[in-house]
Amino acid sequence: MYEAFILVTLAGLVILAIRPGVKQGRPLIIHKAGLYHATLAPQLGRVQDLIGQIAGKFTATGDIASLQFKLHDSGGQYLLAAGFRGGMLYFQALPCKADSDCETLHKFSDEVLINIPLVESQQGGIAMRAAVEAAAMQLHIECQPLTNEGDACCLVP
Repeated sequence: MYEAFILVTLAGLVILAIRPGVKQGRPLIIHKAGLYHATLAPQLGRVQDLIGQIAGKFTATGDIASLQFKLHDSGGQYLLAAGFRGGMLYFQALPCKADSDCETLHKFSDEVLINIPLVESQQGGIAMRAAVEAAAMQLHIECQPLTNEGDACCLVP
């Protein structure tokens, strides 16, 4: 009797452990020394190629406040924050499910970069936006720049 109960419990645990989608997973953190630091939601590992392309295309100097983008590829929609401080590119990617995801992205961007002084360069922001849009186009990803107005994310006009 006890053996059957233990066997059923173990079988259930094995099924839960191997079933896709059950594990939330940890964020994927990629740190390329002297180049970039990226924090990606577990299901957004596919964004690595995009980040590598952006890093290769980005050529500006001077610190840049985080810019946010809404991206859409064959795997779905997601949000990307990209910033440049202290000679390093910083990225974060989140799945895009609700309006609150935009707030989460803005909050993360602000908190991660808060200890790095910002001397913002307007030319750098233009270069960052151009690098992200060029890399997305090359990888056939739809890209929409976002702005934070109030508590909602809005498309940049």
